[in-house]
Amino acid sequence: MMDLLDHSYQPTLDEIGEYIGNPVFEKFCLEIGDKYKGKEKIEFSSCSWERGWNVKFKKSGKSLCTIYPRESYFTVLVVIGQKEKEAVEAMLPGLSPELQNIYHQTKEGNGQKWLMIDLEDQDSIYRDTLRLIEVRGGRKKEKEHTEFTDYFPVWGQLTPAQQDKISGNIVSRTMKKGTVIHNGSMDCAGLLLVQSGQLRAYILSDEGREITIYRLFDRDLCLFSASCMMRSIQFEITIQAEKDSNLWIIPTEIYQQIMKESAPLSNYTNEIMASRFSEVMWLVEQIMWKSLDKRISSFLLEESAIENSDRLKITHETIAGHLGTHREVVTRMLHYFQNEGMITLSRGTVEIINRKKLEAFCKE
Repeated sequence: MMDLLDHSYQPTLDEIGEYIGNPVFEKFCLEIGDKYKGKEKIEFSSCSWERGWNVKFKKSGKSLCTIYPRESYFTVLVVIGQKEKEAVEAMLPGLSPELQNIYHQTKEGNGQKWLMIDLEDQDSIYRDTLRLIEVRGGRKKEKEHTEFTDYFPVWGQLTPAQQDKISGNIVSRTMKKGTVIHNGSMDCAGLLLVQSGQLRAYILSDEGREITIYRLFDRDLCLFSASCMMRSIQFEITIQAEKDSNLWIIPTEIYQQIMKESAPLSNYTNEIMASRFSEVMWLVEQIMWKSLDKRISSFLLEESAIENSDRLKITHETIAGHLGTHREVVTRMLHYFQNEGMITLSRGTVEIINRKKLEAFCKE
């Protein structure tokens, strides 16, 4: 096993990972590199406080954090200076009790707090540590928050204190097409506000069949990604990015705190819930009273409107996933539409060639 105190041999990042023996370390390093553009440097510290090899991450010459290897876990040092203090203390109420405790118990010296955070699992304190590193890296820009205020309808009806609480805690994320953002009631990702892109919310049957219950577009807010806020929900919802998407994530606990204080935010939330309920009831009506061929024709017309094109890059499997049926059934129906001169089919593509006939069929 690697000797952390052997100054004569510099270990690699992989060797340090083997010493720790916990895959969370590799995941943590990848996140700092990918999300915050941090560059790692392995250094030996002669300081008696933490003597031995460690991993430092820097961005543009500024230290983001230092990782000290342990057996089965690792300790992350994040320095909170005067520049970061205001932002961190604004977001503190939304952080985990463990991290709040670390922050309050760490003594301040020369205007800095040196937070030593032990990580072993991808839990709340893991996510909170990344949020501190995000502040340390200076990613929260005024422009980003200005855009958020334009997208959040009730922003002007919140008090300055409530606005500050949200501003200090929102996180922006870019999700690649196909990324699962939220997966069931055990996952509480926070509330998602779509800046750009397209998300899909769906449920799974016991046999593994999918059915789309609603979709989210620019300026839409997703409540079901904060499932821990709605404990009475008895079904598992999965949220997936249908296109490359830019999102803001509002921590659930922050949103709940403000919703208890703010009638406008509470009313806005109820309106969204009513809207989603209406969409689900519409879906139930479609399944119960409308034949599958009519549902498929409606779906193609809706998809054409979303994409603003008659040429749809979509597979039969994807259509089946949206409608909660089997691919073979969709293929049979699409071939019927093609034989009737309404569409043409090619690999991964459905093209509407007679919109009026397809619309008329849908209304029959």
